[in-house]
Amino acid sequence: MPRTFIAFLIAPLVIPAIVVPYFAPTSQSVGAIVSIALIFSYLGTVVFGIPLYFLFRSLGWVSIWHSVVTGIIGGWLLWSIFWMLFALSFGYDAKSATELVRGTLSDAKLYVWPSGVAGAVYGLVFWLIARPDRPVAQA
Repeated sequence: MPRTFIAFLIAPLVIPAIVVPYFAPTSQSVGAIVSIALIFSYLGTVVFGIPLYFLFRSLGWVSIWHSVVTGIIGGWLLWSIFWMLFALSFGYDAKSATELVRGTLSDAKLYVWPSGVAGAVYGLVFWLIARPDRPVAQA
């Protein structure tokens, strides 16, 4: 199995480990938080991570900092999408949900913890497994 495929399977697993402590869950909510975090991390991987991996590889952007910075930006983006969907699920209309998300995320520390940290760790784990800086081994 290629390193890249394994990296795409394993890296999303770090997200629940980072996000669960942020929500300070009760014993009843841990399963739900882990499930939601896994859904978002794997969807984010499929929608953003895989296409960006192939784009960056074709451009030669394969250093560790490319993975970490892309992970941070992806973490911020998915964090914002999560809060938007969360607000909409509670009956907010789109304008109200956008204002709520904008107000919630205007606090800079929310872009560092947990979304930025989770994204950075995801990018680091992905890079350490996939090692896109190395040539692809031919079978």
